Amino acid sequence: MMSEEQYESLKRMAEGMRTSWKCGDAARDAGNRQPDDVVRIDNLLYGPYGHWNSLDLYYPKKAVRKGQILLDMAESARVTVTDGNGRTYEGAVLDRLPVIISIHGGGWMYGEKELYQYYCMSLAERGFAVVNFTYRLAPENAFPAEFIDVNRCMCWVAANAEKYGLDRRNVFILGDSAGGQMASWYCTLMTSPAFRALYEQSFPIAGARREAVAFTMDQYRAAGEPDEKTRDIPAENLVPDETYSFTVPFDRLTVRACALNCGVYDMVTMMSGGQDEAFGAFVGDTDRDLAAKLVDSWNYQTKDFPPAFVMSASHDFLLPMAEPMEQHLRSLGAEAELHVYGKKEQAFMVHVFHVNVKLDEADQCNDDECDFFRRHLAK
Repeated sequence: MMSEEQYESLKRMAEGMRTSWKCGDAARDAGNRQPDDVVRIDNLLYGPYGHWNSLDLYYPKKAVRKGQILLDMAESARVTVTDGNGRTYEGAVLDRLPVIISIHGGGWMYGEKELYQYYCMSLAERGFAVVNFTYRLAPENAFPAEFIDVNRCMCWVAANAEKYGLDRRNVFILGDSAGGQMASWYCTLMTSPAFRALYEQSFPIAGARREAVAFTMDQYRAAGEPDEKTRDIPAENLVPDETYSFTVPFDRLTVRACALNCGVYDMVTMMSGGQDEAFGAFVGDTDRDLAAKLVDSWNYQTKDFPPAFVMSASHDFLLPMAEPMEQHLRSLGAEAELHVYGKKEQAFMVHVFHVNVKLDEADQCNDDECDFFRRHLAK
């Protein structure tokens, strides 16, 4: 059990990291604006933790058509979107769009969707609907809170795909850094019956530290949340963590490919190598042996793992993690490609460079990933 002193120390570490990284991200995004060819829906709720269980949806503008005749078409998804000039209008998504679900990074202790909006909108410019979501962070919310939130988001997509014009047959998952770890973990859940069985047997998990408070639907309404913000939340997503049964929508979503960006993948090796401080914050009061089993997706991956675009950069501190992941997947018979961007003399080609939409190199990387996804679309 974590002592109060240990917990407060982890919180101080997390707050220092958040302050430093947020300054860097603000400088990265300074001057950015919503592209003219993208429209968005903000702050949809996918679970019971308010802002920490919220998501934004981005569409190519040309995919959301205006006009009453189109709105009246029975097969069209009707959505209310906001364009780059701040104008809000109702439109119809005539064709189901392939959807990218982005899991942000931040060492499990930092980040929210607002910090990834420009990156994710740049992906929407390339012809995809994009889900950009916020999840709860360690150490305030101990393991498995973040994993539960990722699954809650996937369940939301499965339940609401038709309403929002998303193609459940063409789902692509990507993540960077800690989000890369969670992307590889979730792709394993979607493709490994043995890994899913481990989760079904292990949940619910009680007793972990949580500072966030879950709300019932009635409490949402009492707090003034309008019904249109809460009606899309699947019933299973409103269950508190302590009674949460981990059900993966593997039979309702088809993950065609994934992009694993600047991530860590072999968690057991990382733990044994002494890189344990962030993992300690991530796990919190949860039993370490159980947590180690639940994060060990590496040993459950199979030939059925989705085709993977494994990416890193010349000055990424996690570059040594990339090639072993690509080789591991290929050894299993899964499709995997390794892409390392930048040259030795390009010191700016650092960890998660691809999120900086001002960089030509980021443009190239994101073009390449979306081209990889297009190659794996189901017709």
